[in-house]
Amino acid sequence: MRARGSRWRSCGLVVVLASGTAACRHAPMGSVEPVAFPDGEVVVRASDARTGAPLEVCDLVGMRTRRTIVAMTPSAPNVAADGVHRYRVRPMAGHLKLHAPGYSETWTPDVRVASGETTSVAVALEPLGRLIVTVVDGDGAPLPRGTLVVLGREFEQAILVKDGVADVRIDAGERVVSVDPDAMPGFEPFELPVVIRPGEATTARLTVTRR
Repeated sequence: MRARGSRWRSCGLVVVLASGTAACRHAPMGSVEPVAFPDGEVVVRASDARTGAPLEVCDLVGMRTRRTIVAMTPSAPNVAADGVHRYRVRPMAGHLKLHAPGYSETWTPDVRVASGETTSVAVALEPLGRLIVTVVDGDGAPLPRGTLVVLGREFEQAILVKDGVADVRIDAGERVVSVDPDAMPGFEPFELPVVIRPGEATTARLTVTRR
């Protein structure tokens, strides 16, 4: 005698109930093809802001849209003797961050990258400046070691002192060399304003005082 049962079909499942026995199996579902959004291409003509010379190495290291900032790690250096660099970028509207050795990271002007299309932009990168600080104690003796903090608008960088000298390549601009109690415990806090110019060396002398 054949058992009487009921059958329901819902959400891709077939459920059979018969004579107190339940069984469940997946019904075949139609495959869904992924929607492809091909990248666009950005062509950047990168140059030295002071000389206008083309930059042979220039990497794409980030992008910024209205809502997010994304850091990117280049898979390999982007090299072009004529300064014309090409990047594959997902469709977006915003700014791209570029990096070249010896130069400050720079955002492009606003760009719009469309799927399968090419967008061109020119960017001039500022050379890094160099800051050399001689650090001595109250007796005029070189400080063996320590850590200074260089501050600026939306900028902060720690620099190490070794044998009385802190020497670093750094973004140009108005800066403050700071003796921070957190970075240099045991010394009185102090601030020394400096101006870093692109491609130039700035020297300063700082006397630190022990508490």
